[in-house]
Amino acid sequence: MTAFDQVSAALAAGGTAQVEAAIAEFGRVLEDLHQAHAELADRAARMEQELEVRVAELEAILNGLPAGVIVRDAEGVVQRTNPAARELLGASPGELEGKGSIPLLDGLARDGSPCTLDLDRSPATVVALKRSEVRLPDGAVIGTVEILDDRTQLELMSQRMLQQAKMAALGTMAGGIAHEIRNPLNAVRGFASLLTERLADGSTEERWAHLIEEGVDECDAIVGSVMAFAAPERLCLEPLDARTVCESALGAVRRDLARNCRDEAFELRCSAPDSLAFCGDRMQVRQALRNLIANAVDAQPHGGIVCIEATQHGDCVEFRVHDAGPGIAPKNRARLTEPFFTTRAEGTGLGLALVHTVARLHGGSFQVGPDPGPLGGADMLLTLPLGDDSTPPTQSPTPCDAR
Repeated sequence: MTAFDQVSAALAAGGTAQVEAAIAEFGRVLEDLHQAHAELADRAARMEQELEVRVAELEAILNGLPAGVIVRDAEGVVQRTNPAARELLGASPGELEGKGSIPLLDGLARDGSPCTLDLDRSPATVVALKRSEVRLPDGAVIGTVEILDDRTQLELMSQRMLQQAKMAALGTMAGGIAHEIRNPLNAVRGFASLLTERLADGSTEERWAHLIEEGVDECDAIVGSVMAFAAPERLCLEPLDARTVCESALGAVRRDLARNCRDEAFELRCSAPDSLAFCGDRMQVRQALRNLIANAVDAQPHGGIVCIEATQHGDCVEFRVHDAGPGIAPKNRARLTEPFFTTRAEGTGLGLALVHTVARLHGGSFQVGPDPGPLGGADMLLTLPLGDDSTPPTQSPTPCDAR
């Protein structure tokens, strides 16, 4: 019988003592209830504080994760994203919440395989997307969690390793066949020279002999390019003047154009300060700039403008070569420094690859601009450290008199 029932029974029986006893019992029950309520409230407050701490910890973990996290409800509406996810997708805080669809993720595989995001970035952003459902104990789905793992640097490292493997294979091949090719080439060149001396000046046969010599020189240049790319010489560091190196590279290209009677079709410009000194390998830097200028010339078969600029940017010297040609197709931009990749039937695909190698040896970089240059064509940038007498990070210097 409850305290309330006891009071009711006492009142019905008319017993004062029983009523007082029932009221006292009722008071004790109320006091117990108040105490239980206070303990329950205190426990609830402690649990709320613990929950706030746990939520704060989870918040810190979520915000500190290098992987992107996207939380959706049962209807697929985005409820939460962490900073890494917003950075990968190029979104601002609150921009993705409340959306049922994220266009950049539509159509991407959600099994963890690498996918490229359609973003205007260089290098391209590569991610691996995984999706997991959140279920209650009874199996009901109450939401999903999507994990975006940035694989861009891993992809770049894989590409560099692949390129290094190509270079190693190329070096082995080049070292094995260079002498075998150059020996018969020298013989062909020698016999062509003998024919030239014995044939009448201006005759058709003499012209053919000269063409044989030119063909041999081209073959020898190709073999030399393969050797230089696959097994570049150690750096011969010396103080260089940026303007002098630029004009030397331009002069070499002008001579090539003059031999082919194309010099009047091109305007080659040079813009460089009178005194911009840096430390580098004269022959390799000159060859790299010559390749960039020649590449810009080849992009304009009917003539045009090519400009080379040298400027100081921080502790680096930047050589910028741009032209008035058609530019570079986006699909080819990422492959320009691959050995043997070329868009020209007569090209070897080693010119820009050699530029990349020279930049790497000097501790610099080579980049192809994603946008057209000032003249409307391709825009290429070779960056080299100003340097001093110290050793670049990738090679030990060789004294210049040892070459």
